[in-house]
Amino acid sequence: MEEKKMLFLICIVPVFLLLLALAVALYKLCKKRAARSVLPDSGGTTGRFVQLEEEGGAEQVKPLPPEQRPSPQLERAQLGPLDIPVPGIGGCVLAREGILAVEPGMSGVGWYGNVVVLDPGGTIFHTRRYAGGGASGALYGALGVLNTFVERPLANRLGMSHVVYNPRIFKGRFWQACVIHLHSPDMSRLSRPPGTCARILRDQLYSLFIEAFALVQRERLPDTSVVMVPLVSSGIYSGNINREGYVRAFSDAFLTASHVFCGGTSLAAALGVREVRICCYGEGMQRALAEEMQQQAVGIGQQASIAK
Repeated sequence: MEEKKMLFLICIVPVFLLLLALAVALYKLCKKRAARSVLPDSGGTTGRFVQLEEEGGAEQVKPLPPEQRPSPQLERAQLGPLDIPVPGIGGCVLAREGILAVEPGMSGVGWYGNVVVLDPGGTIFHTRRYAGGGASGALYGALGVLNTFVERPLANRLGMSHVVYNPRIFKGRFWQACVIHLHSPDMSRLSRPPGTCARILRDQLYSLFIEAFALVQRERLPDTSVVMVPLVSSGIYSGNINREGYVRAFSDAFLTASHVFCGGTSLAAALGVREVRICCYGEGMQRALAEEMQQQAVGIGQQASIAK
């Protein structure tokens, strides 16, 4: 009898210890998972597209797979008033923020996702440097290359065309951007009447838009990309062209070029991207462009009806 009791104890003790060890391990695992489910709050957005992993006792932030990331958008802290849709052109809006949500003279990128920027600066074509003011200066500063020389492949391309795709991909923690450089027309040297200068500006902007849209279409960029057009703050409405004349020329050129590519449907779909944003750097320019484009869209619609 005593031998049976001893045999029972010998068998039951290891089983009890094993069950105890499993219970402790399960408790620790549940505690660790509960801790991971609470992500740090950073502007109300970080927790939505990053996860925490422990490695060597330290927390490291890694982006989620592309299919789990949110659509490109402004960080919640920088969301401003609603965008204004471009009349008659789907997938395109007038936005109040600057390029990459960075104002001239400021630093830091308030955008995440894939971005395609149409850079309006003409200085880079002459100096082969990421230099300039206005929208271009703000862009180069946001990308971290302000006042640096361009790479040799780009330098060679800048001497061959007015619309150049930069082979370099600029990357941040949660965003990446490719840049298309446009050699904006310099109207300050024209000594012609304002009306003539405005027509010349309109024709040159139209050509730039046509070439830029064709390039975006040809590059087959990710369909989650957002195309940003910051031409409205490039300063090319200098010389004999005032602000109102520039707004008319820009609106005419953009709407006409857009209709060539999308036929009055969705410009974003025609380019194979998620959205096209015209960055206005403020409410004043946004409203001025919206009013002018609305008037011109009515005229374009009437012409289309007559043509039918």
